This record gives sequence, structure tokens and C-alpha cells, in this order.
Amino acid sequence: MSPMAPRKSMEWNVGEALVGTKLAEEIELEIEATRRGAERYRRLAREAIERGDGGSLKPAERLIIHWFTPLRAAVREEQRHIAAGRPGVGRAIYGPIMLSLGADRLAVIVMHEMLSRCMAEINGQLLVKAAYGVGNGVIAEIHHDEMRKDHPESVEILERRFKRMTVGRVNAWAKKTLDDPKWSRRVCAQIGTRLIQLLIGVATVKGYQDEWTPCFEHKKQWRDGQLKGVVRFTDAGAKVIEDGHLYRQHLRPRFMPMVVEPYPWSDESMGGYIKLKPPLVSKPRAEQMSLIKSSTSMSLVYEAVNKINSTEWTVNTRVLEVMRRMWEDGGGVGCLPLSDLRPLPEKPADINTNAEALKRWKSEAHDVHGENARLRGARAEFLQKIELADRLKTSTWFLPHQLCFRARLYPIPPVLNHHGDDVSRGLMLFARRRELNERGRFWLKVHAANMFGYDKGDFEGRVSFIENQMGKVQAIANDPVAQVDDWAAADDPFQFLAACFALVDDDIGERLPVQRDGCQNGIQHYAAAGRDAAAAELVNIIPSTTPQDAYLEVGGNMLDRITADAKSGNALAASVIKHCERPVYKQTVMTTVYNLTRVGAREQIKDKLKKRGVPKEELYPASNYLSQQVLASVGDTFKSAGEIMRWLETSARLMVKHDPTRAVQWTTPYGFPVVQPYRRTNTFQIRTCLQRLSIGVADMNAPVSLAKQVQGTPPNIVHSWDGCHAQGTAIDCDDEDVEFASVHDSFWTHAATTDELDVILRRQFVDLHEMDLVERLYEEWSQAYPGLVIPDPPAQGTLDLGVVMESPYFFN
Repeated sequence: MSPMAPRKSMEWNVGEALVGTKLAEEIELEIEATRRGAERYRRLAREAIERGDGGSLKPAERLIIHWFTPLRAAVREEQRHIAAGRPGVGRAIYGPIMLSLGADRLAVIVMHEMLSRCMAEINGQLLVKAAYGVGNGVIAEIHHDEMRKDHPESVEILERRFKRMTVGRVNAWAKKTLDDPKWSRRVCAQIGTRLIQLLIGVATVKGYQDEWTPCFEHKKQWRDGQLKGVVRFTDAGAKVIEDGHLYRQHLRPRFMPMVVEPYPWSDESMGGYIKLKPPLVSKPRAEQMSLIKSSTSMSLVYEAVNKINSTEWTVNTRVLEVMRRMWEDGGGVGCLPLSDLRPLPEKPADINTNAEALKRWKSEAHDVHGENARLRGARAEFLQKIELADRLKTSTWFLPHQLCFRARLYPIPPVLNHHGDDVSRGLMLFARRRELNERGRFWLKVHAANMFGYDKGDFEGRVSFIENQMGKVQAIANDPVAQVDDWAAADDPFQFLAACFALVDDDIGERLPVQRDGCQNGIQHYAAAGRDAAAAELVNIIPSTTPQDAYLEVGGNMLDRITADAKSGNALAASVIKHCERPVYKQTVMTTVYNLTRVGAREQIKDKLKKRGVPKEELYPASNYLSQQVLASVGDTFKSAGEIMRWLETSARLMVKHDPTRAVQWTTPYGFPVVQPYRRTNTFQIRTCLQRLSIGVADMNAPVSLAKQVQGTPPNIVHSWDGCHAQGTAIDCDDEDVEFASVHDSFWTHAATTDELDVILRRQFVDLHEMDLVERLYEEWSQAYPGLVIPDPPAQGTLDLGVVMESPYFFN
């Protein structure tokens, strides 16, 4: 059977007793999810094979890893014979060529080419054609090396002119550029044949300690009335490729929301879907899963996942109707993509005689091609969302969740969920209704102001902002298409539109999720862990009459630093003062507590400056200087966060150096074992002119990566804390009959139960940090490494955690 032949559908049968029930509908959805996932995999694999790139697919990659070491050894042995002058058939022709490349690259070229060709022609390919293809690839590699060494400007032109490099293009360019190009049909055939011969000699589908089972065979077949030599997969070789496809096509079903409540998770049973069984942890690693299975303290984690899975959703059909109208009218509203591709710019009349006009037109056309490529992906994603929303609009549905390795919760269905963009969120309502009371209407107005982008003032100011716009809100709700300019100007247009509908229509207002977002939540956790009163005030842990803005504090600190430098004669400082604005530094401030590197900070600032039109030659020095000032200002502003992060890094470094085979791990307050997955994989990396091939083999016994373990510890610790905060809040909300959903540090509930959620999330934050989370880590790590002295944690400040219970803007 061809590796791309269609397969039979999954043999899941719905019993007669279930016909017509929600359970039967759910089983059919899961069957469809599996079918869609398999179809998508087969389509992508078929496209790769048809373009001659089947060797890059996972079933082939597995074989490349298996064969690489013995084939490289065989090629090196052949090279030694050539260098020693030993006679052999064709060596005088292919010998000099084979000595021009390393054995690594020669091995990868022949493996990739042969797998690709045999996957494309399952009945076999003429040996002469396959040999010529392999040899052509080898010659192209040599040509590319020579051009890069002697004619680098020519390689730059080649790479700039052609978006996709091919063997033919490299060799054709070499003929124009090099004085002594190596290409000839005879050379290609000779070296290709020898490399194929070496590959056939090592390519087995079983282990090298097992019975020899070749993957390829060379035999004679009748072609065009003549017996000709062909190379093809053996039956065992074809089977191992097909088995690889069969295995992988079911690894990624196109998961959809469930129409029945997800099965509960427990120590004894897997939860979530009925037939499909994705694991509790996404991308599970054996080390972590072993700890989870042996754990006796996971009950609260399971309870939290079950509570979050039980939230029932429905489609906001009014927003769906508007999206369809906007799409039909051309799209382009908010994050709605354009429904038509942008046309290419018109060619100038003098394009054949005016080189400058040709260059300008090509640049503009290149930009349009790039934008259209992005548009195609965005359009496909949008159409999937509204197709699924249309399908679910008469149903209620649920979103099964998984944990990441750090204990954060993510919905499994990828297309329509509350972790998605403004389009996805605008389409979602709670299925359950909560009658609107006076406080509920108050919070609806706060939410509407937040979605519009008016979210810096106090709550009463936000309410007044919306009340002063109620005439416009009413007009938007009555005729959103005619009023599109008003609501499309919002920061989150479709969520603001949904809020407008909710403000004038209780049917939507009673189901609309209202969002409560943490204020720089990473620093909130660090401030609480370090009992840092100064930082706590800046991130709204301490009560205030108006919301505090930590970004402005950091920005003011940064401006003072740069102004002082400018006054002392620093010309660079003087030139960048005008860029000391919130949009430039906000992202860097926000991500610093997640262990942003200096390079990462510089690239963030550089991207912002580029958008502000800073000349190319000024980008690096300006972004380098500004990023240094931002990081220094964050350190001055949030001292306890920096101290805890440095302690975490120091402890992680000591643990890894003490036992290089052991990953840094810890247990969250809710009993979830976190194991950082960063290990030094057994990899080989081969760079060819067509691509860089980097293949790794996961091995839980491989030494861990010191740099990644150290750098990953602070952000992963704080993510595991915010994951616990969400889990505890979910459990308490269920106990108090409050609907709950979360996007990490953004907690959602009905407008009518927002006050109740506020109390719960504050109480859970206090309960979490009263455990002294840093001391817990110190004790756990000290016990895990009895022969290692872990340094004492930083001293805590004087913050009284209980004050957060009275802080109105803690989540706002």
C-alpha cells in the first residue's frame, strides 16, 4: 500500500441505546476529530512528498537517526580508501568529489534524497535517475561552499533572488559564477551510485543487533520494454514508513469542544474526552508522568481541572452574525482578516528599461506577497472559527483542559476557546444565566470600558465613560454594521461589541463573561513572596483609591537615568530621550520578571523603535542602550523580585552542577510535580545549502542543559504559582456556586458574581502566599540534595498579605 493511501475510518460504533443522545453526538464529534486530524496529517505529508521533501517527515527522520552513525562510518571508510589511492570502480571519477565534502553531509544528502524519492515513487525509481539526483545534490553542496568562499556577493544575490533554494538553481548559478564548476552528468551518476550503494549496505529497518532486514532493494524491472535497474523500498521498508504515518496521523486529532460534560480526572481514571484520551499534561515527559502516577497528593489538582472543565459555554450568535457581515463586506475589522488577497502593484510602463523602477516594483510586490501569505493563514483560521461557531450555535458545550508541565491550564480544542484572540472571545458566552443586579450592571460597564481600552482610571471613572456614551452604545447594538467605525476603534473590537449588546440586552448581559485581570501578575507573586511593601504598592496589592501603574514608575526611573546621562554629555542618551514612552518599554518591563535575557530585551526594544521609524543604522545602538536602562530601572523598582530570581538561579545552578543528570523540579502547593524538561538531547546538526538539518533524540538519562535549567527556573516557578492561584480560585468558585474560567492571570465570571469572584481570588492569593513559597522551595530542595548546601532565601520584608483583601484594583 502507498504511504499516502487512504485509511479506513476509526471503528468506534455508537450503540443503539445511545442513538439520538448527546453522548452519541459527542462520540461522533470525537470520531470526526480523529478523521480530520488524520486527513490533515495525510495532506501535509502528501504535499511534502510531492515536492520531493518526504525525507523531512517524522517517519523518515526516525530512520535517518537510526542510520546516520553507521552510514557516516561507511562514507569515512570510502574516503580513506580514496585518499590512500586504492583502486575501485569509478573512484577515479567520483573520488575527488567525495573528498570535497565531510562524511556528515554526504550521509545526510543520500539518506534524505533516497527516502524522498522512494516515498514519492513507491514502485521504485530508476537507479540512474536516483543516482543522478543524489549526485546533483552533492555537487550543489560543493558549488555552494566554493561560491560562499570565493564569491560571497554572488551567493547573496542568489539567496535574495530566489525565496526557495533548489539544487538546480545552485548548480546553474555556479556555472555562471565559478571558473571551474564541478558539474557533469557522469560525475553525478558515479558519486550518486556509490553513495546509494553504501546506504543500501547499512539501511536496516530493525536494530543493528537484530536480524538484518534491509529497507531498500536494487532490482531489475521492465520499463519501456527494457529491463532496467530500479531502487525501491523493500516490503519491510514500506511498512515501517506506513506504520510511522499511521501512528502519527492519530497523534493530533483536530479536537473540538465537547457537547457533554468532560469525564472527571482522578487517581484511578483519565478524564476529558470519551474515546480520545489526551494526557493530563501536554507534551508529557516520562520523568514527570512517573512522578504524577506515583503521587498521592494530586487530588486538589484533579478537582481544579474538573471544575474548570465543567464550565458550560454557548455561542454569541449576534456577534457571529456581525462577523459574517463584516467578512462578506471585505473583512479587515480588528483582527478580522481581509476576505480578499491584496492585488499586486501595477507594473510601471518603463519597467523593462528603468532598472530603478523595476527594483522598486519588485520590493513592493515582495511585500504584498508576504502579506498575502500571512493573510491566507489568518483567513483559514478565521473561517474555521466561524464554521465551528455556526455548528455549535444551537448547542451548549464544554472545553476540556490540560496542564502544561508548569501547572498552568490550557483548553485542548484549538479553534474556538477563551485563550484565543478577540474573534474567539467575542464569540463566547456562558451557557448559564445570572440575573443582572445593580452591581452586575456596574461591572458590565467596567468591562465594556476595559474592552474599549479605557482601563487606567478608577472603576467609577470607567462606568462614567460608558454612561456618557450610552447613546452610541445603543446605536452600536441596534445596527453594528452601520456603526462599525465606532466599535472597531476599540482595543478589543468584538469583545467591546459583545459588551454593547450586553448593556442593552439582558439576554446577553446575563451570560457575558466579565474579565478580571491581574496587574503585572508575575511581580504581584514576587512581591507577595518577598513581602515587599514598596513593590506591592506599585502592583495594587496594597489598597489605593486609584489603580497604580508600575510601568510609569519604571519609565520615570528610566527617564531620570537617561536624562542624567544626556546632561553628562552622552550623545546617544540625548538622542533616545524622545523614545522614553510607555509603548516602547512596556513589553520589556512586563517580561523581565519571566527572566528576559539582555538579548531578548534589546530585540523587543529594537522592534518598537523600528516601528517608530528609527533609521536602520541607529537601531542597534539605540535599542542596546535603552534596553540596558529598562532592565536597570526594573531592578531598582522591584528589588525583592530581582533578589528572589537571583536566588532561584543560584540554587538551580548548584543543583544541576551537583547532579548533571537530574532536572530541577519542585512540587506546587497543590501537589503537582513540576519537572523542567530541558536536557541536552543527542543531536546532530548538518547544514546544507538547501536546509539546516537538526535532529534530536529525547533521552531522560541525558545530562540536563545547565543554561536552560537555570534560566527557566524563575519564570517556571512564578508560572506554577499563578497556576495554583487559578486552581484554588476554581475550586472555591465551584463551592460558592460562582461560574469561573481563566486565562492564566485573567479570571472570568458573570457580571452578577464579579464581587464574589473578587473576594475569592484575593482570599486564594493570601492563602497561597501565607505558605511562604520560597521557604517551601528551600526546604524541598535541601531535602532532595542532602549533600548540597542551598543558600538561605532572601530576607522577607514587612508586607502584611491581608491588606490585599481590601485592595479594589488587585485584579482590575
